[in-house]
Amino acid sequence: MLAHHTGRPGGADWHALLLADPLATLMAARRRHGDLAVLTDGVPVLSRGLGTAGCVAAFGAANVREVLVDAETFGRPATMAERDGLPSVVGALSSGLFSMGGAVHRERRRAFGPVFTRRAAGRCVDLVAAETAALTGSWRPGVVVGLCEQMNRLARALLGGLLFGTTAEVRGLGDGCHRLLALRRRYAATGPPDGRLRSGLHAEIAAVGGGLHTALRARIGHHRAPGRPPGEAGCLLARLSLVRDEAGRLLPEGELAAHANAFFLAGSEPLAAALVWTILLLTQLDDLRGELCERLRSGEGADARGRELLEAVARESLRVLPSNAVMVRVTTREALLGGHRLPPRCEVLVSPFVAHRAFVGDAQAATFDPGRWCSVRPPAFDYLPFGAGGRYCLGRDLAMTALTGTLATILRRWDVTLAGDQEIDWRLRATLVPADEVRLLVHEPGRGPAGGGRAGGPLRKLVRLP
Repeated sequence: MLAHHTGRPGGADWHALLLADPLATLMAARRRHGDLAVLTDGVPVLSRGLGTAGCVAAFGAANVREVLVDAETFGRPATMAERDGLPSVVGALSSGLFSMGGAVHRERRRAFGPVFTRRAAGRCVDLVAAETAALTGSWRPGVVVGLCEQMNRLARALLGGLLFGTTAEVRGLGDGCHRLLALRRRYAATGPPDGRLRSGLHAEIAAVGGGLHTALRARIGHHRAPGRPPGEAGCLLARLSLVRDEAGRLLPEGELAAHANAFFLAGSEPLAAALVWTILLLTQLDDLRGELCERLRSGEGADARGRELLEAVARESLRVLPSNAVMVRVTTREALLGGHRLPPRCEVLVSPFVAHRAFVGDAQAATFDPGRWCSVRPPAFDYLPFGAGGRYCLGRDLAMTALTGTLATILRRWDVTLAGDQEIDWRLRATLVPADEVRLLVHEPGRGPAGGGRAGGPLRKLVRLP
C-alpha cells in the first residue's frame, strides 16, 4: 500500500476527484495533507503507465525543487509512442531532448544552451510582429473571431518560422509536426473495440511520421551543405544543425529531427494557451486594457513603463493560468521526498497552478493583479511557468518575447472584447486551455464599448475577475 510505504494518509476518493477536477482536487489535497499527499494506490492518474505503484502530489518549494532537480530519480513518464505501440518512426521522432535522461540529457542541454539565448530571442521580434500582423490583418471591425483557433494558428506559424524559417519550401514542416501530434492523440483516444479505426490510424501515422522524419532530415542536411552560411537567416534549425557533442561530432540527423519536432510541440501549444488566457483576461479588465492600449498606440510601449506593464500582464497571466498547470514525473527507483519513502514507478504530480497561488498568500491567490510584479520576485521553485531545475524550458526567453510581442502587435491595431457573455470552462490535457471556443469581437482602436461581454462559468473558480 502506497500510504503505508510513505507513512502518509491516502484517500480512495482522490482518483475520481482528480479526473473530474484536477486543479481543485490538488488544492484540496494540499490543504488537507500538507506538502506530500498520497492520491491513489496502484493506479496512475495522468501517466497511464503500467505497473504504477500509485500517485502522490508534491507541494512546497523544497519538495518541488527535489523532484525537478533530481531528474535521474524523478524521470519522465513513458512517451505516447512507447505507451501506445506506435510505429517505430514515431518513436524516433519522440526521442528528443525531453525524453532523454542521464549524462546524454545534460550534455545536450549544454550544447543547445547557446542557441536559445536572450540575444536569439531578440532576433525574433520582427518575425513575431510580422506573423501577428499577417494573421490579424484579416480581422475587421464588428467581426467575431475564434480566439483559440486564431491563437493556435498563430503559435504554429511563429514556432514554424523560428525553428524552420519562413520560406515557402519549409512552411509545411510545422504543419507536419502538428498533424502527427493530432493523429497520435486521436489514436490514443480510440480503444480496442475500434480495431479497424486504430489500424487505419496506425498506417496513417506511419505515413505522416515517415514523411516528416524524411523532410526534417533533408532540411538538416541542407543546412550542413558545404558553402552554406552558418546559422543562415536566423533559423534555429540552421544553428541546431551545426551543434556538436563534447567529442566535437555533429549530432546525428535523426536525433536532430526528433529535437526539432519536440521543440515545435513544446513551444506552440503552451504559447497558444498563454495568448488565449491573457487576451481573455484583458477583455475583462477595461481600465487595464485601456491603459495598455493607449501606451502601445502612442509609441510609449517602448518606454520603461510600457515594457514593464506588458511584461507584468504576461507574468501574471502565467501565474494564475499557467499552461503547464500540472507536471508529471515517475520515480525510477526508491526515493526519499520530504522525509517520506516513495517506491519505484510512483507517479509524482507537481502543480505550478498550486505553487503560484501559495507564494502570494490565500487572500490574493486567485486575483489577477499585474501590479504585484512591481515588488514580487518569487524564487524559481515558487513560480515556474517554464519549469525549473534540470529540465526548465530552454526557450523561455523566446516564449516571453513571442507572448509580449504578439500582445503588443494585436493591441496596437485592434481593441477586443468578448462577443457577448460566455460561460468559460477549461480542460487539462498537455496544457491548460479553454474547453470550448472563445468568441472575440473585434473593434477599431478606441471605438469599443465601455464594457464588453463577461466571462462566467468554471473559469471564475480559477481566477477572481470583476
